[in-house]
Amino acid sequence: MRSKKILVCFFIIILTVFYISNYSTIYTIDDLAYVIGIGFDTADNNGIIKLSLQVAIPNSQGDNSGGGSSSQSESSIVKTVECNTISDGINLINSYIGKKLSLSYCKVIVFSKDIPSKKIINYTATLLNDVEVRPYCSVLLSKCEASYFLENSEPLLEKLSSKYYNSNPSPEQTTGLTEHINLVDFYNDYYDTFGDPCAVLGDITSEESEKSHIENFGIASFHNGMLTGELTGDETIYHLIITNKLQNTVLSIPNPFNDSEYIGLSIDSAHTKSNAKIVNGFPYITCDIKFNTRILSSSINSDYLDENNLEKIEDYANSFFKVNIENYLYKTSLVLKSDIAKFGKYGVRNFLTWDKWKEYDWLNKYTNSTFKVNVDTHLKSSYLVVGIN
Repeated sequence: MRSKKILVCFFIIILTVFYISNYSTIYTIDDLAYVIGIGFDTADNNGIIKLSLQVAIPNSQGDNSGGGSSSQSESSIVKTVECNTISDGINLINSYIGKKLSLSYCKVIVFSKDIPSKKIINYTATLLNDVEVRPYCSVLLSKCEASYFLENSEPLLEKLSSKYYNSNPSPEQTTGLTEHINLVDFYNDYYDTFGDPCAVLGDITSEESEKSHIENFGIASFHNGMLTGELTGDETIYHLIITNKLQNTVLSIPNPFNDSEYIGLSIDSAHTKSNAKIVNGFPYITCDIKFNTRILSSSINSDYLDENNLEKIEDYANSFFKVNIENYLYKTSLVLKSDIAKFGKYGVRNFLTWDKWKEYDWLNKYTNSTFKVNVDTHLKSSYLVVGIN
């Protein structure tokens, strides 16, 4: 019994010594610098990577000391270095700022468009293997340099960039002009056989006051590891409709009663039922779409409460959306050559075995797809203010 007590005491002493000897590796909040954005550009000099880290500043007295290029706003500072690997770059920036960098609160990964697409997936894999990086941070493809994007990432109505990056609700719930795409989904889609990956398109716009702000608008498509093109804001809305991700947006359609006017429609909900068959060896894809919409705009001479007029607007809206959604679909197949809507998850039902599915090579056959779109618009006008003569 006594020997057991001695043994227990011995282990307690050993653990205490071990804890004390390693106390220096424990970091407090004051020892850490929190990275909220990571940017990748093509190196200008001998480095392989131009790495930029946007680091949050807890107050306006941020530290500007150290080497490397930097830019500071009220809420964050951006440090940029050229390096051979991501870990090398992080170590370099660590030495400049004098604190331990933490990637645990990173909100966005920004890649500039001039980076080869194959390198993008390599950087993505490296970040996913870092236990500090959260897999659900956003992936963004910047039209300008990633370092410039981070340096000027000041939203119009939000002082803290970290809050803007992590904004809620998501763009699918508000405008529909872009889509939230996270790191793990982007990486998985790269190796998926059901569809191709896409990323948010970002840019920095300047106003007459010379003040810049973030503009996330549209999405970029990839195929076989290559960037293939972009979708506009309206095309992105149709993409979200097809993929059942759109929750709310506003679109304008020409007024069927007056060619010089438009009718603003709020799409409150959209549901799409898709299917894919193999016809003559190629994909035949059908999309049945139902909209719930409200009329937002009115003119003094319009009578949108009349049942016949409502039916005419619904019929016109059905034709308008059908044409534009079909144009979006054929753009993905013929121009972008990317199944970013992931119709492959419906096409796989036509094959009895996984080997047969892989042999069919859906993602390359997608360029020869045929589409059929049916649209059913349900229009509400009870929200309109009606003039009384």
